[in-house]
Amino acid sequence: GRSETFSPPRSGCFPLRPPKSTPSPSSPPTHRPLLPSSPSPTSPPRRRAAAVKGTSRGLRDSTWCGTTSSIPWPTITCGGCQSAHAAAVAVHCAEWGIRPHLLLRGEQLDVPTGYNLISLMFGNVTYASRSVYAHRDEMLYEHAKKVAGNSGTVLWADDIVRDNLAVDEETVLENDSRRVVIIKEGAGTVQALLGVMRLVEHLSCLSSFHNDEEVHIVVDAGTGTTAVGLALGAVCLGLHWRVTAVMLADTLERYQEQEKSLISDFKGLCHEDCHHLVGTDGLVHWVDRSSPRRFGKVLGGEIASCRQVARQTGILLDPVYTLAAWEQAVDLCRGDGREAKVAMIHTGGTLGLFGLAQRYPQHFAATANGQA
Repeated sequence: GRSETFSPPRSGCFPLRPPKSTPSPSSPPTHRPLLPSSPSPTSPPRRRAAAVKGTSRGLRDSTWCGTTSSIPWPTITCGGCQSAHAAAVAVHCAEWGIRPHLLLRGEQLDVPTGYNLISLMFGNVTYASRSVYAHRDEMLYEHAKKVAGNSGTVLWADDIVRDNLAVDEETVLENDSRRVVIIKEGAGTVQALLGVMRLVEHLSCLSSFHNDEEVHIVVDAGTGTTAVGLALGAVCLGLHWRVTAVMLADTLERYQEQEKSLISDFKGLCHEDCHHLVGTDGLVHWVDRSSPRRFGKVLGGEIASCRQVARQTGILLDPVYTLAAWEQAVDLCRGDGREAKVAMIHTGGTLGLFGLAQRYPQHFAATANGQA
């Protein structure tokens, strides 16, 4: 059951330390999960891997929480050329009437497609060489200083909540100051946890899940922030959910360090009554991909596997991210473990298929019978 010491308010926001300001941005979007009504052809009948499509916007929906200004601050973030995170930030910022600065790794595409096209439509894009991008924190800070100008201030997204910053419009206008906010790559900050934790609350209320039911959650891990948010949400809501994250971009030690850091930052935000619910680390079960490789590399047959899943289930996967989680979920369904429900969190990545079609055109060409 749910813990009485951590009862989320009706708005779906988890209780944090009271900020100095009361207004908040628009309410988080409604997540519409895709729960197949019949077992997947690639899964055994007794346990089913349900693909739940999340939204990257939920990871950024609290960036401006804690400020009394109705003028959102200029925002800077970074990602790969086909970064779903950068595109999501761009779209979300557009809803606030601002155009973010996006630093994308690599070179400009001859024909913009997918997430790259979305980033160009809604953001100010600057391409960074791989050598410069390797030092992404320094790159972000130097670019932010240029945007802020001599009289401006550069803030990291975590600083807004951690320091309870409150800026009203009159102060901004009187001081003629400019504040620029940096969001880390992949939204790997404590604020990103809040949107994911609200997703957990939403999922727990679905008819597919019941109180005290054991559920095995599977998700792919880029920065690992989504996985940590899912695990924290389950613990704080008293759910018997276990989160398994498939590591895609780093070592086990680095993911464990990220988990420990995020949990520590979260404890700094939540009420002290919640501290006993959350341990120091070890909430997420980190596993290697079934076929480990350098991040972003696509192995032979994986695009065909995505095509097969799409035809059989109607669920679109991409070989870089979601296919890894799907394979892990199917393996759990076929295992001999306890009869726990298996749910795969679909993290997006579908528009990334456009970029893959440019890299591997031979795998997306129509066959002799006209099928792609």
